[in-house]
Amino acid sequence: MPKIALGIYVLAAISFLMLSGRAEGFGTPRSIAILFGILAFLHCMSAMVWAAIIKRNKSDEKVLWPVLTPSLGFLLILGSMFLGFFIDRIVVEQTLKRGDTIWVQIDNHLQENGTCPNNLRDVFGEDKMPTPLIRNSSFEYWVSTPGNHGCSITFDAPHWIQCTKSNLEEEWYCAD
Repeated sequence: MPKIALGIYVLAAISFLMLSGRAEGFGTPRSIAILFGILAFLHCMSAMVWAAIIKRNKSDEKVLWPVLTPSLGFLLILGSMFLGFFIDRIVVEQTLKRGDTIWVQIDNHLQENGTCPNNLRDVFGEDKMPTPLIRNSSFEYWVSTPGNHGCSITFDAPHWIQCTKSNLEEEWYCAD
């Protein structure tokens, strides 16, 4: 039984890492791995209580493996979560840099023509359009009002976050 539990925890950790670096909707599959992390923590705590009871009764029963299994599972899932969140941060940073290259082109068009481009294809053409490093995401462009100088680009990021940059602001704004 402990080996099966450890196997489940390993699968949860691997799935969390594999699903990192992608835009997520409300029903993200990574939440299942988080639930397994909570389960592993509870399993670990109950195994430690069980081991303490056995040792208190001075039983000769071995308690190392039943305590070690959930502890390893919890640490493995916790480690994969930290690594997964690190991956998320890296892909967002790289996507922001790609967005900045798009923004340079939009700003050049804005200064040359006095208005925002109608769409990104006017600036980049059909084949040269940059894409976000984040899986399941794309750069979206919109003009607030025709003839106005308000244009923005957005992209979906991990953790239900959307990042936006406008010519009316100097920095990216990322929020859920």
